[in-house]
Amino acid sequence: MVYVKNFIKCFVAFTFSFGLLIFAFSENIKIGLLGGVTLSLFWSIGCTIHGRMVDKYKIPLIKEELEKSHQVLLYGQTILLGNKGKPHGSRVENNKGGALFLLETGVYFREIILRTSYEMLIEYCDIEGVQKGGVQNKVLQINLKNGGCERFTIEQREIWITKIQELVDVEEK
Repeated sequence: MVYVKNFIKCFVAFTFSFGLLIFAFSENIKIGLLGGVTLSLFWSIGCTIHGRMVDKYKIPLIKEELEKSHQVLLYGQTILLGNKGKPHGSRVENNKGGALFLLETGVYFREIILRTSYEMLIEYCDIEGVQKGGVQNKVLQINLKNGGCERFTIEQREIWITKIQELVDVEEK
C-alpha cells in the first residue's frame, strides 16, 4: 500500500512540474498536459521500482550484516535530511537516502549508495527527545543533548517515535 500511495504522490507532483516545463517550451497547453502526464508516469514508475528494489534487496543485506553484532529491533527506508534551513543543523550537507535501524545500542543510519557509504550511530544516552519534525507527516526529529538534531523521513513515524522514546527511557534508568 505504501508503494501505491508514494506512486500517486509522485505522479501528481511531477505531472504538474513536468507539464509546466513542457508548456513553457511548447507554448501549447495540450502538449504540456500530455507531455507532463507521460513523463510523470515514467518517472513515477521508475521511483516506485527503485524504492521497491531498495526495500527488497539492499536493506536486507545491511540488516543481515548488522545482525552479526547487534540486535535489530526495527528498520526501514529513510532520507537523512541535510542542514540547509533546518533547525539546529544536521551533520550532513545534503539529503542522503538510506536505511534507518533501531539497534539495542542506538539509532543507526547507513546510506545505501555502494561506492561512498555514509553511516551514523546516535546512542540512546545522547538523545534528549524524539518528536514529529514539523508539518511534514513523515519527518522524525531526534533532538540531541548537545543541542543538535537529526531529521529523517520515515514511514510509520509514530511507531518509530514510541520505540525510540521507550529505549531512551530505559537507558536513563
